[in-house]
Amino acid sequence: MPYKVYVSASTQNNNIGVGNYRTEQDEMMILADRVKCFLDLQKQFEVYRNKKGWTTEQTVKDCKSKKCDLFVDNHTNAGSPKAEGTETFYHKDGSNGSKKFSDILYAEVAPLSPGSDRGSRSDLELYKNGLYVLRNVDCPGSLIEHIFHTNLEEVNHLLSNMDKYAIAEAQAICKYFSVKFDYNAVLIKILEDSGVLNSSELWTNVFNGKVKANKLYSEILLMNILKIMNVDMVDLYVQQLYMDKIINSPDYWVNVFKGDVNAIPDYSEKLLNNIILAIE
Repeated sequence: MPYKVYVSASTQNNNIGVGNYRTEQDEMMILADRVKCFLDLQKQFEVYRNKKGWTTEQTVKDCKSKKCDLFVDNHTNAGSPKAEGTETFYHKDGSNGSKKFSDILYAEVAPLSPGSDRGSRSDLELYKNGLYVLRNVDCPGSLIEHIFHTNLEEVNHLLSNMDKYAIAEAQAICKYFSVKFDYNAVLIKILEDSGVLNSSELWTNVFNGKVKANKLYSEILLMNILKIMNVDMVDLYVQQLYMDKIINSPDYWVNVFKGDVNAIPDYSEKLLNNIILAIE
């Protein structure tokens, strides 16, 4: 039976951050969606999400209706421009497994944020009765404040590394359930989303050693990787011709193939003869 996990995101639409941070709801919804995406790839979870505009009561009700095994609530903090760091919370003493998960989550995510972190703590430190969501869900859970959205350095770091934060959270969930995290599947999904490859399922099986690669598909993949790395393909191919002793002057041929100079007919004849000899 798969583990049922509820990945909630803040619906605080009035919390506007600095720099390019829109609202807490906007950014945390994106992060939570990525956490769900990466957990779905593990094939051992049923992952549920809350929706924009929901109240905390609606989120709790939805989580309880799914009879979840674990709950995580994603937030960002507010304070002075210098306030910093990640913190996680569990309900009361966390004896139902919440402290265990909160500690694991903190250990995975906190090293990412650039500021000094704030620990894994009981929600009784915040409120007399603790946090509503953690108090009312029927399963172990943790609320995480990833960064301070009032701190520009932390905001820029989160927005530039959203997938890293999502991966860390997904890894924490896997660790809590003692599930081996399939990092290859996640990285391949990121490459697919970036347009580097198609068919993430195929390449996951290839890189996990379950099937052999198709040479044509491999060539396309490698070409896409070189393009996204801004490798100059003319330079690359000319260097290969030089290494294969098809040409003698790579700098000259790079200029020819890039259209910077006109080809010298005698040199072109030598090149074409060498190519014919190589393919015979």
